Amino acid sequence: MSSLADYTSSLKTSVSDKITHPLLGSFIVSWFFFNWEGVYFLSFSNLDTAYKLKAVSENYSNICINLIYPLIISFFVAFLLPWATAIFIRSASRAKEFEINSLALFYRKHRLSLNESNALRDFYKNEKTELELRLSESNENQRKLELRFEEQFKKKKEKFESLYKLIAFSNVPPTLIDKHLTNQEKEYLEILEMLLAGGKEVISFSTLSSALKSKFTYNLEENLNSLHELEYLTFVDSGQQLKEVENFSITSEGIEFICNTKSMALAESI
Repeated sequence: MSSLADYTSSLKTSVSDKITHPLLGSFIVSWFFFNWEGVYFLSFSNLDTAYKLKAVSENYSNICINLIYPLIISFFVAFLLPWATAIFIRSASRAKEFEINSLALFYRKHRLSLNESNALRDFYKNEKTELELRLSESNENQRKLELRFEEQFKKKKEKFESLYKLIAFSNVPPTLIDKHLTNQEKEYLEILEMLLAGGKEVISFSTLSSALKSKFTYNLEENLNSLHELEYLTFVDSGQQLKEVENFSITSEGIEFICNTKSMALAESI
């Protein structure tokens, strides 16, 4: 079995080498080119096999068509075509080399006359002036757009802040506050609402303590420090104790906290 496989492999290799040989392969292709009619007739005709063989032997047995012409074409393809290809490549490379050398000669340096130098200087000077003018116009347009954007953004921001204040000043039923907020959130809300009610006026620690003393039993100083760290309120830190501070005021973040907290309580109740 092994010898049969080896024989088959050897036969395939031998046939492949012969078919792929430049001369033999060219001859086979050339022969098919001159005798394709006979091959087509013999392969696809519906006539009797004996008649087809007789017709082929009578009409397609010319030695020139079967041997001489295919040999000439195969010799040309096998021997002359590589030489022709090599000559073409050599000619193309020389033409490319000539082109490169010609470019170097074409772009060689030459001395400018005084008029040419002045004309070139004026040209680039005008180009620079025009570019600077365009750049200046672009910068001016950009600045106008930035100012317009800042103005629109400021208006939008003022509208949102007004909306936040409107929601922050709205009254939410105490039952919803007690039901849906934690004690910490309720304490923060009470302090910030008191600062919000004061408007632009600053409120002292003693005022906050007096107003909230009856509502919660918590450490007001600790909560004020926490709110200050969260940037919900502000005061001038002059190194004095927190109980002596006279200028507590709410920030925009504090107003936002009030708005979000009330909205959350209302949403939880739905």
